[in-house]
Amino acid sequence: MRKVLLSFAAVLFAGAATAQVTVDFEDFNLKADTVDVGKTLTPGKGFDIQGFNFCNGYVDYDGYDYFDGFAISTMTSTAFQSLSDQYNSCVGSGAEQSKTYAVLYYSTYGGNTMQITHSENHYFSPQSVAVTNAAYAFSSITNGDSFAKRFTADDWFRLYIIGMKDSVVTDTVTVDLAADGMLLFAWRTIDLTSLGEVDHIVFGMNSTDVSAYGMNTPAYCCFDNFVSLVSETTAAKSINSSVYEAAPLGIYSVDGTQLQSLRRGLNLLRMNDGSIRKIYR
Repeated sequence: MRKVLLSFAAVLFAGAATAQVTVDFEDFNLKADTVDVGKTLTPGKGFDIQGFNFCNGYVDYDGYDYFDGFAISTMTSTAFQSLSDQYNSCVGSGAEQSKTYAVLYYSTYGGNTMQITHSENHYFSPQSVAVTNAAYAFSSITNGDSFAKRFTADDWFRLYIIGMKDSVVTDTVTVDLAADGMLLFAWRTIDLTSLGEVDHIVFGMNSTDVSAYGMNTPAYCCFDNFVSLVSETTAAKSINSSVYEAAPLGIYSVDGTQLQSLRRGLNLLRMNDGSIRKIYR
């Protein structure tokens, strides 16, 4: 009897899903060692990729390219020497040695919701995603830097993948990017089936190294091969892919002094919606 019930449930679910979709980012056809940070996107729109929307917030401030959310990368270097290397993974390729992957910069300063939605607002059931560390976070955790400390065995750095349906959390999957003296330095496939059916996924990041301005550990990681089943049913309400449409008002130091240009170290970019973006230079 149990087998019959399980088979019936599988048929019901199959009827509700149109297809299994794998987002591998290869459709961007980027040249080797390049990155798309969202310059050509409509503000607040995000990247539409194989039926899903990946949030992106891009601002050009005095010639400086600021982004949060997702950028699309084909960078092969695993080094981190300056912010020009913020699009590097710690692996040097996508999952399964593919060319293209996504870099997530998780902003803790409002404005842009860190999320994945369906481009046509359908419910979907996430199955898995490949995750690894970005070179920036890997370098900081291993060596420390001018903002963050070198990790000990007691420190941790985590990514939270949170399923949402009709404004209710379905479940949270926690990914240890660093914990117990271990550091993720290969692509790891994360099981997302516990999230169930959702209308969007939101992300969070945290670590044991925090200060008055939030997490000191660079809030970066890399994604590839996002696999999901897509329902034929439209979500109960529309989920905006991003609300990042604010314009910059000025650049400030951490003590509140307005600056004429970006300086080395931590800069605070104040936006006209009252939010603040952190810029490290």
